[in-house]
Amino acid sequence: MKIAFVGDSFCSWHGPGTPVGEDFELGMELSKKYGLDIGQDNIIPDDHDQHDWPALVTKHFDAIPTHCGIMGVNFYHSFEFFQQKTKDEDYIIFCPTEPYRLINKHKLPINGTWLNEIITQTTLGKWVLDYSADGADKVRHKGLNKEQIMEIAVGAKYYGDNIMDADATLVTHHALLMYVDNMMVEKGKKCLWLNSFPEFRLNWMKPFIPRSGPIGDRDLFSITKGRDHIHPLARNHMFKDEQITMSKMIIDMIENDRFQPGIFSMDMWFPKDENLENERFYYLKKTLDAKDNKEIDGFPVELDRFIYP
Repeated sequence: MKIAFVGDSFCSWHGPGTPVGEDFELGMELSKKYGLDIGQDNIIPDDHDQHDWPALVTKHFDAIPTHCGIMGVNFYHSFEFFQQKTKDEDYIIFCPTEPYRLINKHKLPINGTWLNEIITQTTLGKWVLDYSADGADKVRHKGLNKEQIMEIAVGAKYYGDNIMDADATLVTHHALLMYVDNMMVEKGKKCLWLNSFPEFRLNWMKPFIPRSGPIGDRDLFSITKGRDHIHPLARNHMFKDEQITMSKMIIDMIENDRFQPGIFSMDMWFPKDENLENERFYYLKKTLDAKDNKEIDGFPVELDRFIYP
């Protein structure tokens, strides 16, 4: 059996030493340089990297994996990478990210957090800029220096604030998902779709319901309560129990051949918190309300663009 995992940081960690290409020693060195507490003072269990849900699924089926989860980038770049690595997989798990991350020829993780931290040059921003120049991104952007990356960030921020058409970006994102889905149908692949974030679409747009397999009725961002990826125990933004539950859900889908198109309920594995008012939007609103201006991932949007199927 062959299984692919394609998406963003919700599927990028898949066992010890991953994500592939990340330079943990450099990250720790930069953390000390800038006086940041990014894990060095936390007690991390020895087995914390052995419960990543993609690794648990792969191990259960003794499958051959294809890992294409890339942190911070537009879904296009994850799918592009998958096209280069595909091994004619039997099953493909897609975790599409939100649409406002910018596609770029350098394959940099141009998202709101990355942009804002670099441009404002906070202490974390200095860490991000140094790591973007010399860490895992170096292989993808082919050796850009810090000055070049800063120039790209400034240009991207200007584009997002003054030129980008947010509505067109949403439409383009949906078109890409539909294109990928159609390709999977043509190839006869069995796919499982899990939105990483709440579905972004305009009021006149139909929800994205793939034909190559089912899509979950909840997004992973809400399930993990919008947890910060920097947390040393939150690999794939999930704690150990959530990783195990996630793997059990996918194992069940595969073993029982639950790949009929449509929306499937995730409540059996991730019960909704009845104590949260309007649980569907709680974490999204929490994120938006924490900022002076209504924006997500660096670009302004209205709440009516976050629509569940």
